[in-house]
Amino acid sequence: MQRKNYWHKARNCSLKKGKRLLLISGIAAILCTACTAEKEENSAEVPTIRVMAWAAGHTNENRDLDLVNKALGDLTEKKIGCRLELVYSLNILDYRLILGSKEKTENQVDIVGMYSQPYWSYAEEGYLMKLDSFLEQYGEGIFEVLECDAEELQIKISQNSEGIYGIPKAMPEINIIGVAARKDLLEKYHFSLDEVKTLEDLEPFLECIAQNEELSPIVTTAWNGNFFINDRFDLVDSAGAIAVRKAENFDTGNSGFELAKDGIEASAENGFVVENFFETPEFENYIMMMKRWREKGILTNQLGRQDEMGLNLVVAGKAAVTEIIVRPDETEEWLGMYGDEIEIKGFDMKPFMTTSDKWRYNWCVSSECQYPELAVQALELMYTDPEVNNLMLYGIQDIHYVVDEEGFFGYPEGVDQNNVGYFTNEKWQFNRKIGGLWEGMSKNQRQEMEEFNAQAVYSPIYGFVLDEEPIENELNQIQQVIYDSYFTIQAGFGEGQESLEEFQARLQEAGIEKVKKEVERQILQWKAES
Repeated sequence: MQRKNYWHKARNCSLKKGKRLLLISGIAAILCTACTAEKEENSAEVPTIRVMAWAAGHTNENRDLDLVNKALGDLTEKKIGCRLELVYSLNILDYRLILGSKEKTENQVDIVGMYSQPYWSYAEEGYLMKLDSFLEQYGEGIFEVLECDAEELQIKISQNSEGIYGIPKAMPEINIIGVAARKDLLEKYHFSLDEVKTLEDLEPFLECIAQNEELSPIVTTAWNGNFFINDRFDLVDSAGAIAVRKAENFDTGNSGFELAKDGIEASAENGFVVENFFETPEFENYIMMMKRWREKGILTNQLGRQDEMGLNLVVAGKAAVTEIIVRPDETEEWLGMYGDEIEIKGFDMKPFMTTSDKWRYNWCVSSECQYPELAVQALELMYTDPEVNNLMLYGIQDIHYVVDEEGFFGYPEGVDQNNVGYFTNEKWQFNRKIGGLWEGMSKNQRQEMEEFNAQAVYSPIYGFVLDEEPIENELNQIQQVIYDSYFTIQAGFGEGQESLEEFQARLQEAGIEKVKKEVERQILQWKAES
């Protein structure tokens, strides 16, 4: 009996101890679960700011993008408390899909780079956030890089709404145009780029390629491009129909100094001439050259449709020549990478700077962005921080590049542009002035860039912004005519002079003369008020 009582006591004691252990274990489990949940919650609280960038010609599809984004996120989390993530776009993109979706999608981004025309349109449609107050607090470094104040970045998107909806990229759009050509083909056909001063000077070489080689003689820089070289015109309207140039560059035998409106007479003394771009001698000569090149087989049917950048096609042996932007930083980098395969030659021209060049490419924040303060801080890093820029420009050190004893960046052993896991040709988006110098670049490259930029010839109406509202209907009609006909005739199709004259007649019917007069009236008024 006693033994039985003892057994019951022992069992009860064990049960109580077990219950206590279960209780303690349960509490511990709850506490651990709470700790885990707290950790997960804290981890989830680190915001991610997604940046859409361009990567035309990323031949390896940037297979290491996740690796780069991990490093980029770790870096920016330490600096500003959010994870910055790069999202590379396709060449064709409807920004509404990534900016305006009320329901968040995997394509949603917070920061997006865009060219001037969509920038103004999306700002007017409410897709872009007004940044004035955020830049006032977080944008000091951006203004220092751009060497301007907030007022210079403000645009008027409606009668009652003025502000900053986009920030021009860090490096101004100052360049000249030129070509990159395959060295082996230049040698094979005994052709030198030394005497090439204009695009037309390449015609004998391109004709040889068309007759003797199974590849494209010449391709544009990027998708949907053309070959018109503009070094004197400022195209001031969204349709690109009205050109303004300095009076000293105008052929006075071609009329154009007699237009008057509202009692203001336009003359050479005003320092500029307003023209119908599509009736200028330069444009007409260009169209006839394109027609001739089409007949000689120089232009292929794939012209302007290629997905890869023109330079990549030349290096890959799919094209003999590509038209490219030429300036010291990019030229030196390309020659450092491809110098055994290509030659580069700039045309006989000076850099030409227009108002639209300043606004050509802008970084904007989506109006749906949940963390606008962090987005602007992230932008500030993109403009001012060398570590952030090097990750975006080149990837991760010792994986995608190494740094030599002299401080130059280059590929690690066994790695080149054909197999590197992260590569972008679109380095112009970022502030490469504060990034590393690639092997082949001059140590004085930044000084060379400053000297090159100082050569820029500024438009006679630099700073002028056209109010398109009084001519909106005419511009829409002109846009439709351009859409219907321009791309055909500029690619050398049609009947040459006859097709050009039909195109010009349709533009007259669409109201291009009214647009020209209104542009001139506004410029004269702007100059008088200035």
